[in-house]
Amino acid sequence: MQQAEVIAFPRAASPGRLTWNALLAMTHDLLGQARAGDWSGALALQQARRPLLERYFHEHPEQIDRTALADGIRVMLELDAEVARLAARQRDDLHEEEVTSRRAGKAAGAYLRHHGI
Repeated sequence: MQQAEVIAFPRAASPGRLTWNALLAMTHDLLGQARAGDWSGALALQQARRPLLERYFHEHPEQIDRTALADGIRVMLELDAEVARLAARQRDDLHEEEVTSRRAGKAAGAYLRHHGI
């Protein structure tokens, strides 16, 4: 998957003004953290991004071509879907580790009981 193209805005963003590009950058960062296995960082970024997205669409802070915005939304949804796939894979891996650990514990307990330890 490639980075979404930067959207040309009719006016420059002030430091306090939320932009679509900033939200896309957060989404790319979120995916980067998920790929790196930094799930604490990914969760924190997701929790920070959610209210910003809601605020962005509530305030409509900039005039963006609808096609460009729709393309950006599609990219964001694709990136979010990849994060979800990575999270599901991580969850499955952790479940397998838990099952393996539980089996090892049962085997060790059986060994100890068998040897009267």
